[in-house]
Amino acid sequence: MRIISGSRRGAKLAQVDGADIRPTSDRIREAVFDVLSAHQAPIGGGNVADLFAGTGAMGLEAISRGAAGAWFLDSSPVSLKIIQKNTEICRFVDQSVLIRWDLSRGVATPHLLAQPFDLVFLDPPYGLGWVRRILDDIAFRLSLRPGAVIVAEHEDKLSREIMAAYDDSQSCDRPGEENPRPVLWQQKKYGRTAVSYFSLASSDQ
Repeated sequence: MRIISGSRRGAKLAQVDGADIRPTSDRIREAVFDVLSAHQAPIGGGNVADLFAGTGAMGLEAISRGAAGAWFLDSSPVSLKIIQKNTEICRFVDQSVLIRWDLSRGVATPHLLAQPFDLVFLDPPYGLGWVRRILDDIAFRLSLRPGAVIVAEHEDKLSREIMAAYDDSQSCDRPGEENPRPVLWQQKKYGRTAVSYFSLASSDQ
């Protein structure tokens, strides 16, 4: 596993073997950033939240490509040790904030609520049904700058459910005219893995 592009291109990242940590493969990570580049997502100079961060590869890749900094959240002490090591390998310690947090409690940690974000990566454990719950929580609780993008990695079997729930043609069923809602604008499949891309829209749109 390595940094694919940018200022730390080729840097080899530490990783942990085992089923508890499932890092995004280099191939999928490269494909994700290709999509973001084509969409002109605000990576350069932006703030990144890497949720269920694992090894931190997504956030570190973003910093290598010009992001101002990344906030890495994971509940696993093992993951956080690996992320810390990888920030040192990439010399991104000063641009990284590591937070031990159980995201089953939602994203309302003070560290996140205090920051505006331009890019959010979401890669929860498979099979627990967390994608939609955390995605909605991101939309309602985090401060996302105009043009911000949320990237969710999930099992391919959830693709139709996510498309039905967040397609732009679907009306928002939450009360309040100003409530944000995630809008799906692209979905890519890689074997049994899929990646969905969202921006925010208000319910009055």
